[in-house]
Amino acid sequence: MCIFCEDGSVDPSGGRLTDEEIAAVEKCPDLGSRMPTTIITGFLGSGKTTFLNHILRGGHGKRFCVVQNEVKITPER
Repeated sequence: MCIFCEDGSVDPSGGRLTDEEIAAVEKCPDLGSRMPTTIITGFLGSGKTTFLNHILRGGHGKRFCVVQNEVKITPER
C-alpha cells in the first residue's frame, strides 16, 4: 500500500515526496485503478483558458473530462 492509499498519511502542506515514497507509489497494486488528474491554476489573464483550449482541441484522439470550479470572493460587509 502506498502513502496515497493510507487515510491521513499525505502531508497537506504540499511538501515534496521522498524517493522512497515515490517508489512505493509506483509499486502500489491499486495504481492501475486510479485516474490521472491535472489541476490548472493561475492568476487572472495568465493563459489558463488558452492552454485548456489548446489541449482540448488538439488532434491527438484522446478524451478528457473537465471540471470547472469558479470561486467568487465577495468582501464582507
